[in-house]
Amino acid sequence: KPYIQLALTTFNGDITFSVGFKGNDEDEIRVKEMMKSVENYLKKYIEEDSDWSE
Repeated sequence: KPYIQLALTTFNGDITFSVGFKGNDEDEIRVKEMMKSVENYLKKYIEEDSDWSE
């Protein structure tokens, strides 16, 4: 069975996002796609948030 663990921590205004994964090559592709989606979402969120502060 594939396994993935995601953790997000914050400290002094910094965010650390950690991922642990165990699975086959096909699972790895899916996890990478998911992580790219998360990255894109966070970038969009940051851009939208910065629009509010201007």
